[in-house]
Formats: sequence, C-alpha cells, structure tokens
Amino acid sequence: MEILSQKPIFHKGAEGQLTLYTLAPGIRLSFNEIYTSSWEKGDSSIFGERMLIVNFCIHGRCDVSLAKNRYAIVKENQVCISTVMPTKDFYYPRSLYEGIQLYLDLDILRDENGHLFHTLTDSYGQGG
Repeated sequence: MEILSQKPIFHKGAEGQLTLYTLAPGIRLSFNEIYTSSWEKGDSSIFGERMLIVNFCIHGRCDVSLAKNRYAIVKENQVCISTVMPTKDFYYPRSLYEGIQLYLDLDILRDENGHLFHTLTDSYGQGG
C-alpha cells in the first residue's frame, strides 16, 4: 500500500514527537514518543466529527479526559478503542509514553449508501 503523506505533527525536542501518516482517505496512523508529563491535545481540525480511535500503548501510560464526562487510561501493552475525542491535554504520570494510534474517520469511510470502507475499495481495488 502506498503511503499518501507523512508529516510530523509536533516535535518538542527532548519532550518528544508525534509523527502522523495518512495511509488512505480517512485513515491515519500516528507514532507517539512522549517524554514529558503533559502534552497539548492539539488542533482537532484534522479530525472528523465521527472518529474511531485505536490507541496501543507500547511503553508508559497515558491519561486523558474525554467528551461526555469520560476518562481514559491506557497502560503498557493495553489497547484503548474510543469514538470520543479528548477535551483536555494528555497526562503522562511517569513522563513516558510510546504508542501507536490509528484514526478512522467514519464519515469519510462510509459511502452514500452507508457502507463502511467503500472508499478504500474504490481507491485501491478489491483484489489487493
């Protein structure tokens, strides 16, 4: 699969960096390396209103407040799956978080007939 684009979202020197890849329309993958106790939630304009977010923590821990009065904690070797976006900055109790996040924009991936992932088969073909 050809990667459409890559760009670091944030780079804060020794505090860490986030690198975001756009794999296909509506599908993004982020590699997160955080070495500080907090990180700004950032600009959410690159995300749609209906997102499915899969967060896999490799090392450390991440705590975050979410919309609708919810809270998420993901620790080493855990996966957090959510459709609720963060409302506050991220908190890292041990000043360590290394993880991978998959962002699926459900509005982009759903076609006019309500079928999910139709966009991918149009873009990349059904056989491959």
